Amino acid sequence: QLQVNGNIKKLQLQAYGQDVIIFKNKTIVNDTLLTNTKPYLIFGSLVVDTMKTLEIEASSTLYFHDKGKLKVKGNLKAKGTLLQPIVFRGDRFGIMPEGTPYDNLSNQWTGIELTWTKAEHEMEYILLRNGNTGISIAGSETEQPKLSISNSRIYDFRKNGIAAKNAEVTIVNSEIANCGNYCLYLLGGTHHVIHTTIANFFKESSRFTPSVLLKNYLETATYPLHKADFKNCIVHGGNSTELILDKSTTDTNIPFNYTFKNCLIKTVQLTDVLFESTIWSKNTDSVFVSIKKPYNFMLYKNSPAINKANAVISSAYPTDILNNSRLSDSAPDMGAYEWIPEN
Repeated sequence: QLQVNGNIKKLQLQAYGQDVIIFKNKTIVNDTLLTNTKPYLIFGSLVVDTMKTLEIEASSTLYFHDKGKLKVKGNLKAKGTLLQPIVFRGDRFGIMPEGTPYDNLSNQWTGIELTWTKAEHEMEYILLRNGNTGISIAGSETEQPKLSISNSRIYDFRKNGIAAKNAEVTIVNSEIANCGNYCLYLLGGTHHVIHTTIANFFKESSRFTPSVLLKNYLETATYPLHKADFKNCIVHGGNSTELILDKSTTDTNIPFNYTFKNCLIKTVQLTDVLFESTIWSKNTDSVFVSIKKPYNFMLYKNSPAINKANAVISSAYPTDILNNSRLSDSAPDMGAYEWIPEN
């Protein structure tokens, strides 16, 4: 109750709380396991020291305060399960005055930085959302860190979902969605992207960048792109061009190697022979269940991606991100989600 100029006004306050483990600018100096006993609330930076390994138990949740981040100078092993995923997200709950939940907004925290050039990171069944850049990983021409991501969702980031420079990244059965710049930024390195849905319908600001960028140079350095293989993937979004291949024109000897096999891509049709069995999508394609809030990047019943994946490739990945079989009907589908007809 508040009295102003003789007038009494009432304001109802509602608060929520959780019992959490708090880290404030903490450095982990030994190999460590974070258990799922309680959620973690991180203020500032949670740093994993050089050559040390941080393992995160399934069903763990890490909340990051404004500008908080996870910086790994060693290895990161975050392996959840379908029913017990590992969550990385901002700590802000509640709803903005116009009705938008804070949890649906990007830039709530910084993201995950992977800096050790000899690292081998593993991430499985993670939910990574609402920060600035989801994962940034960097190596050198001679030492490229490895990052394996499977059965995971990375979405709602102000800048990039994954930004990799001179790294070796493998992404399988995953969704990367709704980023203000790139969902996937690959500058040099070696990459394998299989049965992954990349969908960019970011609405918080105008976006002039594609969902996926492959590049082998900057003004100050070269970044050999040794391989970027996309198989049975979807690259789609709200722009007319969602894939850019940016090869150096000043030094044509810099490696720039890529292939796309059985992918659905939103861009102007390319005649490059390195695109095999490609579906060139248009604005009118009904690819996903919903491209508006609440977003749903499972396949629409008439999606052109249905039954268009390469079956030989799918045989090595027989279940989708939700553990649905890809091999139980006439042919597998492109992307992370297998379409399941209604009974």
